[in-house]
Parts: sequence; structure tokens; C-alpha cells
Amino acid sequence: MKKPSSYIVSLVLSVITVFVTLALMGTMVVFIHATPEKAISLAQDKQTAPMILNELESYFKDRTSSSGIPTNVYTDAVSESLIRDIRDQQIRDGFMFMKSGNTSDGIADLDKLDESLEQFFSSYASENGIEKDKKYDTALEKAQTSARKVVSEKCDIYKMSSLRSHGVLKKVGVIYRDLVYIIAGLFGAAAVLILLLILTCRKEKRSVLYWLGVSCLIAGAVGTIPSAILLGTGYFNSFSIKQPSVFTAYTSAMNGLTSAFMAASIAVTAVGIAMLIVYGVLLSKEKTVTPTDVSNVSK
Repeated sequence: MKKPSSYIVSLVLSVITVFVTLALMGTMVVFIHATPEKAISLAQDKQTAPMILNELESYFKDRTSSSGIPTNVYTDAVSESLIRDIRDQQIRDGFMFMKSGNTSDGIADLDKLDESLEQFFSSYASENGIEKDKKYDTALEKAQTSARKVVSEKCDIYKMSSLRSHGVLKKVGVIYRDLVYIIAGLFGAAAVLILLLILTCRKEKRSVLYWLGVSCLIAGAVGTIPSAILLGTGYFNSFSIKQPSVFTAYTSAMNGLTSAFMAASIAVTAVGIAMLIVYGVLLSKEKTVTPTDVSNVSK
């Protein structure tokens, strides 16, 4: 029978293994799925570029009465392909900032938008006898700067610029850029825990399977149940985000990460069950004593 001290040590090691396993699952999911390529692919799959175009058209249309600038002056100069380029660049910039603290030189080329506004202002000035003086240049520059800013903000569906300006990306980046080392450390910790279990259970080696199986089973359940509840209740779909493209991007990303974590948890649960089955088989074989075995013991 296992000594009480060995049992307590095994129990403690098993509990620690649960937390290490959960941490390892979480970091692995983030490492694999939280990448610019995955984020861009998701944005493409969810058709966010047409959404952004509609949002821009609605935005400029609502301001036509106050600005006096027709909606088509903006929309004719912004194509869906340009929207995709700016959107993808915003995503890459966000991840680049987390990895290195740097960003690219700026958003994609919007010279066509500047030219469209310049042509409108020039035509309007000519038709209404307005002199192209310093006041004219200031108004044109203000309109161009405002338009560029609006397009950039609408294309930033993951709100990378806002997160960067509020210091969120800087804090997250401290962990994100060291994910490889964190994962390596967790694998190392798991290896050490298994080795300690083997040493603790050296007189009853099969019980290592039991403790590891229980740890995996608990870690898998802890990961699977909350994930299933979040996905089943549509928790992320209840986010109150008014901008459709941002809502789609964030809810899809959160649902995707949760699904990936749940899949990893189910896999770990299956491993735990398999270990417990093997342990049960080994235990039953040891307890089964055949007549031949009894006679051999008597001799």
C-alpha cells in the first residue's frame, strides 16, 4: 500500500500538473492562432472589406449636409482592394508593434482620395468664384487629413491603433514576444513534474499513469466546460459594438480562439481517459491470480 507521504506528494504534483497543463494549452492556442496571418485570413473569410466600404459610405453620406462634399467624392476614390490593403496593413502593424515595438511607415497609398478632394475643391472654387488662397489650402488640407483618418480608423477592425495608443499592446507585447520561451518553460516544468512523479511512485510505477491521467482529465474538463458554455450561449455575440466590421472581427476571433482551446481541452481529456484505462488494465492484471500462479507461490 502506498505510504501516506507518497500519496500526498503525488496529489500535490498532480494538482500542479493540472495548472501547468492548462497554461500550456492556453499559450499553445495563442501561439498558433494569434498571428497576423490568421487574423488577416479571418478578416477575409468574414468579408469585412465590403462591410468597411458600406460603413465609409454611410459615414460620409451622413456628413454631406454639414461638409458640403458629396459622398461619391470619397467613395469613388476608395476601392475594395484598397480597403483590404489598409485593413491588412493595420493588422500587421499591430502584431509588429507587439513583437518589436515598431510599426510601418503608415497606411496604404491614399493619393487618389487626396486627388479626388482636390478636384472637388478646385471645381467648387471655380464655380463659386472662391479665391485659392491660404484659407482655401487650409480647408483642403483639413478635409484630406480628416478623410485619411476616417478611412484608417474604419479599416482598423481590430482597433490596433486604439489599443496601441492606450498602452494595451505594449503590455500584451511583453508576453507575446516571449511566447516561445514561455511554452518551452512550461514543457520543461511538465517534464520535471513527470520525473518527480516517477521518482515518487518508483515502487508502484503504474500509478504514474493514474496521477497523470487524473491531471489530464481535470485539466481537460476545466478547459472544455467553460469553453462549451461560452460558445453554446453565444457569449461573445452579445458584445455591444456598433461598427459591424469590428463586431464581426472581434466576435469571430474570440469564438475561434475559444473553439481552439476547447479542441485542445478535449484532446487532453481523451489522453487522460486513455491513461486511466491503461492504468485500470494493468491493475486488473496484477490483481488476477491464476491457479498456476498460486501453485508456484506454494512451492
